[in-house]
Amino acid sequence: MKIDLADLRHLIDGALMPLGLDEEDRRVIANEVLWTASRKDSRMNPVEELCIDIEGAMAVAPISLSVVSDRGAVRMVDLNGCPGILFLPQLISDARQLLQQFGVAVVGIRNTGGVHTLSTWVHPLAEMGYPTIFMWNGGSYTVAPFGSSEPYFGTNPIAYAFKDAQSNVLVADMASSEAPFMDVRHGRASGETLRPGAGLDASGNPTSDPKSIYDPSGDDTVRLLPMGGGYKGSVIMLLLEVLTGALVGGKMGRAATDDPFTPSEFGGLLVAFDPAAFGARESFSADLSALFDDLRQARVRPGYPSVSLPGDREQEREREAWEKGSLNLPTETMARLSGLSKRS
Repeated sequence: MKIDLADLRHLIDGALMPLGLDEEDRRVIANEVLWTASRKDSRMNPVEELCIDIEGAMAVAPISLSVVSDRGAVRMVDLNGCPGILFLPQLISDARQLLQQFGVAVVGIRNTGGVHTLSTWVHPLAEMGYPTIFMWNGGSYTVAPFGSSEPYFGTNPIAYAFKDAQSNVLVADMASSEAPFMDVRHGRASGETLRPGAGLDASGNPTSDPKSIYDPSGDDTVRLLPMGGGYKGSVIMLLLEVLTGALVGGKMGRAATDDPFTPSEFGGLLVAFDPAAFGARESFSADLSALFDDLRQARVRPGYPSVSLPGDREQEREREAWEKGSLNLPTETMARLSGLSKRS
């Protein structure tokens, strides 16, 4: 179903209004959801995710945030089981204040009802000129560490964003597993195989068959592998597990609830930097532009159309969406959002 972007923004604003958010916070959330929706491929639906978040917030209303600790450039918050996207404006504002005061901002979050799309968390500060990293404990155990036939990690996604001298914001957003769980679900439905080294079957053998990696009619266990399928990817996943688990008070490994998946058990970590604090106020964005230009001019491998950087495909989708002034969304999503908007 095609919907005008202005109409979609109005519906999002109306759906958020009953939660008691002020106009500016609703604007920030709507902007980021529209930005994300315009960039993601058809297998993802940020607007549907927002509807789920709003319904979840209604179940725990009134929404609230608690500051657990506040020391220097570090702030730790508890979202009291509420979806993170609803606190995005406040936490981005908090991080900006820390950046202006200390030159670096570290914001830990726990007890969140999910964090929406990770790129949503790095994009706003990067637009302001602050390079930003965000990581989240990617759910209950679905990824087997190196040498194991059993899963212990979530997909543990990480995102980062930088802004260059031409005001282009480069955004990377990915699971640290070789394939995201979304690809497993898509492959099971479409019959498509995953890339080699994506996961294991029930006997612990490598496979690219999504139905062998995840068989709900069998033991109902997901067995993905770390990115690269080997030791180095497993080491990175362990780092993310610790930084978004033990450090911020989230659950790790098999301490997490697998059935049902419980987002409030997991945590996130936002880290941002002010280049000026490192003596790079003027040079940072210019150096990025020079690097990106050099990379794009690198010799292209046979069989590849060009050298690409993170977010290239997403930027192209974004341009197309804003040129058309509309997005295509499932009819069910539009009905859900319209119903939420009518409550305002």
